[in-house]
Amino acid sequence: MAKDAWSRFREKEAQRDEEQKKDLHEQMKRIDPDSQISDSTTTDKILIELLTKCEMMMEQITNLYAMWIQGIERTPPITMRKHLEDLILKIQTAPKPTTNLKFRVTQFQTKYATYKDKWERLIRDVEAGKIFVKRRGS
Repeated sequence: MAKDAWSRFREKEAQRDEEQKKDLHEQMKRIDPDSQISDSTTTDKILIELLTKCEMMMEQITNLYAMWIQGIERTPPITMRKHLEDLILKIQTAPKPTTNLKFRVTQFQTKYATYKDKWERLIRDVEAGKIFVKRRGS
């Protein structure tokens, strides 16, 4: 018996959701290999854990920028920031089944935009000479 267009659409949508869930599982395992995520873990639990990890990463990046200004770190944390941006892209494309989760993701994106502006302003001020970066041995 031939399937109608809606059933094919629902199947593709379910398959796409399953692929995104699998992708989120892989991301979480890469971030935290010790995390207790099983195959039955729901997407919203994974997203909440990812958001928590990303918030911690934002704080770490802010601290690394402060250490860079003080001369403890040699370079700004650009690679860690790139990794965070990749995770945020994954979070943005993931399905958000509940309104609570949509709100939390939106709130996180706003917070990230604020931090991103702060970090870019800091780099711009260092390049313009407004902020002096201490160097070890100087």
